[in-house]
Amino acid sequence: ERERERERERMSTYKQKIMRAEQVWDRFDMKLLVLIEGARDLAGKRKGGTCDSYVKVSLGRYSYKTKTVKKTSNPCWSEMFFFDMTPDMKKGGELKFNVYDATGMTVSFLGQAFVNAPAKLPEERIVDEWYELKAKPKKKTKPIGVLGSLRVRVYLSRNQETRPPLGLDSQFYYNSVASQFNTGDLFLYSEIGLLGSLNKVYSNSQYSRCAMVVRLANKWTHKEEPFLVEVTRNIDGFLDAFREKSGRGINIFRLYERLHQMHGTGVWWCPLKEPLKEAEKMKMVEWIWKEHGQRRVDDMDQIVRLYHNASREFVREWFGLGTKTRRVFEICDYYTSSFLLHCLKLAGRVVDDNPKNDMYARDMAELDCYDKPVLIRGSTAVDGTPPPQSASSGDLDSAADDSFKDRTTVYHAPAPYYYVPQMMSPHAAALDNGAQAPGGLYLPPGYEQGQQAPYGGGGAPPF
Repeated sequence: ERERERERERMSTYKQKIMRAEQVWDRFDMKLLVLIEGARDLAGKRKGGTCDSYVKVSLGRYSYKTKTVKKTSNPCWSEMFFFDMTPDMKKGGELKFNVYDATGMTVSFLGQAFVNAPAKLPEERIVDEWYELKAKPKKKTKPIGVLGSLRVRVYLSRNQETRPPLGLDSQFYYNSVASQFNTGDLFLYSEIGLLGSLNKVYSNSQYSRCAMVVRLANKWTHKEEPFLVEVTRNIDGFLDAFREKSGRGINIFRLYERLHQMHGTGVWWCPLKEPLKEAEKMKMVEWIWKEHGQRRVDDMDQIVRLYHNASREFVREWFGLGTKTRRVFEICDYYTSSFLLHCLKLAGRVVDDNPKNDMYARDMAELDCYDKPVLIRGSTAVDGTPPPQSASSGDLDSAADDSFKDRTTVYHAPAPYYYVPQMMSPHAAALDNGAQAPGGLYLPPGYEQGQQAPYGGGGAPPF
């Protein structure tokens, strides 16, 4: 009971400090998510070997405890815990998992397992393994064999969710496939931040969220070009291509700008197996345009379902986010899957747009209508992602197709990561040497870096 009280006190401290989801990743230097999935072959007291088991996880001076699962030797907990890495944790020490049996009036020890020191774990990558449970070592007794196994999933991040001015060192591989981007295709993101990391850990996937390709006419050039539609908090203030301002909710971004600007470690393109017919495109795009123009975040639940129940419950319990008093826009990213699923239903590619099971980005990519994902952007700075064999390595000087190349001017920046300062004004800071900040990607000819480029515009639907 004292342990539970300490857990509640620590969670209460988090709630007082955290007002927005991105503050969790920005406030702490090292963040560790630990998901205790389940165990197998536990040796309980009961006849038949069953037990009422729970797990206590410890790191440094902090510890947490799962709920008790009764009358089974193969329990499933699926409970997530968060550790912000204090200085004493960074120096060393292992994650320790003790499994106990609460059958009857006493608590008995069932076994323990250790995970390597968190500081030595790979960054922005899921480690999902079964660990053997062993008895506590004693000097005068012979070692006891394996007492069962515990499945644990851990995820370490040192990055901030609010993107630093120079971002990550990324490699782009879309040149050979960019001409094939069509309406209805999926883009899968591996984002940095609390909400995206929770999705990756719960779904045991490298994908955190998705967006959908829509080909629309540019208001200024009247040429068709690819855009990305998604539901997002848009914490970087990225400009919507048609509203010409940034905001939360349903946004339509220029595809190539979004591909280069997205703050994360990877982007994948997931093409439709069969391209949409014109009538299917029209029906889907008309609905997207209608909702894009009038739908507010606060009433998104009138048209689509808010998925990711486990992630939502975690951020509500630990940080007080997503409640009625803290407003749903703090977790509006979780509307994306159901929004895009409804788009596919309008196009006739899925039958049910309201499945009972949770729909993560991984589940969207596994729909029958989609082909296998292709990596089009990777981060060598974080995980050393190699280029895919099916695509040639690309760079910022290469345009996706002739129409894109004709209407753009590429500016070179001294940093390995590029962004457009007028679209990312909160982070358009000068370099340390006093030079002009890097930027100027894909501006229409005749516009200088300091000018506001005419991205999109209001008016009639762009199709």
